[in-house]
Amino acid sequence: MGFVRALVRPAENVIRPREVASRIFWQKPSHIPTYIRGKGDALWYAVTVAGITVGLGTALIEANQLIKGKQ
Repeated sequence: MGFVRALVRPAENVIRPREVASRIFWQKPSHIPTYIRGKGDALWYAVTVAGITVGLGTALIEANQLIKGKQ
């Protein structure tokens, strides 16, 4: 899940900055951010993972066709 989170975080910060900011608080003086999962996170993960999967699948199909010389 950490890998998916690393992929999702930049896009989520751009698309939903207010929600992200409201779910982050500083737990210790050392400024270690702690993420609090809120409503809509499961749907956000599902949509993101589906998009990444479709994108990778499409890229692999295109690469395979290029390798075989069909394009």
